[in-house]
Amino acid sequence: MMYRFFRFLSDSLLFCACCILLVSILSPFLSAHYYFQRWGQIPVERDFTVIYWSYRASIENGLDIFLNNYWFNSADLALTNYLNISWALIAIFILQTLTLAFGIISLLKIRGIRIIPFVSSVLTILVMIQVYVKASEVGLGLKTYQLGYWLNYPSMFLFLLSFTISIVAKKKKQWEACH
Repeated sequence: MMYRFFRFLSDSLLFCACCILLVSILSPFLSAHYYFQRWGQIPVERDFTVIYWSYRASIENGLDIFLNNYWFNSADLALTNYLNISWALIAIFILQTLTLAFGIISLLKIRGIRIIPFVSSVLTILVMIQVYVKASEVGLGLKTYQLGYWLNYPSMFLFLLSFTISIVAKKKKQWEACH
């Protein structure tokens, strides 16, 4: 009887982790203000607000840039090559997608792979920390992160809880089978 409760609890936590991660993937995680100087006879300072996702950028002038054009376009300094974080954003996008996929697979089919979403969510956070370090080097700090960035942390914690409770459920099942 306890086995079913722990299994239900593990499944519920995994479902919540996947939902939170999905919201995180779809939300921007880095907002940065860049100050550029336009070259000409009279230099003029301009303030560009760029909102970053792992796969997309929105610039205040209404320009949206997606995937390949966003990651590898070095012509515009307002894009990711300015911070040399293209590789990190690609890694975050891939790791978040794999984490979500393995979370759904382990929820629906293969319960034994619950460690994979937890490990990949930890790797995602490590890469996100690298982005934070790069942003801090150019004067962008903690205030530049938005909701999507912070939602990765509770999802990782829920993946950990789900994995841990699934181990407890297996032990309870073995104990109930023996007694």
